[in-house]
Amino acid sequence: MSDLITGDFDYGSVDEDTAEKLEYYAKSGKALYRKHQIQFIADMGKLLSEARDVLSSHKTGTFIKWATAEFDISKDTVYRYVNAWDRILSQNATTYLHWSKTAVYLASSEELPKPVLKKLAAMAATDMVRQSDVKRVIDASKPKPEPVTKPDAKPASSQATQPEDDVPFGTPDEPDEPEKPERTQAEQAKLNRQLAQSLIDKAVRAVDDLHAVKHNFTKREAAVRMLQGVELW
Repeated sequence: MSDLITGDFDYGSVDEDTAEKLEYYAKSGKALYRKHQIQFIADMGKLLSEARDVLSSHKTGTFIKWATAEFDISKDTVYRYVNAWDRILSQNATTYLHWSKTAVYLASSEELPKPVLKKLAAMAATDMVRQSDVKRVIDASKPKPEPVTKPDAKPASSQATQPEDDVPFGTPDEPDEPEKPERTQAEQAKLNRQLAQSLIDKAVRAVDDLHAVKHNFTKREAAVRMLQGVELW
């Protein structure tokens, strides 16, 4: 038997034909019981919903205080009746007559999409809908989480690959030479004078070579004065 309410009767204690008849009677009786339950929930939910609208302009909490006092039911039960009527039973209560009350409460406890309610209603046409049936359809309608993709495995080589621009042909970059600081004008003039003096000394030695036998100091001094008068920079 597929009903929510299951008795303790041992159907193996009777013959097979009798067991089939008893199961049919039990199923039909439970359907009647559920039908009256759902009809009661629909009627009570409608009544409470109308009373809530009448008390909408009164102080918050007046409706619940009135409903719990008059019908001797809890606050949660009041909201179960009202939600069941407002969300599903007011549309077509006859569709849900073979549902269990817990299935109705679950279906009306949250805003279910219309395709989910249509699927549940279609199930009721062939079988009685239980709380577990509603839960299964609700869970199936929820979007599934996307699978977590694992990062690609690292290459087997122990040497890390580097971009070609960083190390061409696998050779390390040569260190850059430090830039030489710019010379000041005074430093450059000093270097020019040292260079000129070096050239003069070379010219003097060349004159000495021309007079290899005997130095002519008069001509040597004249040559030095001449060379000193030349602008070398």
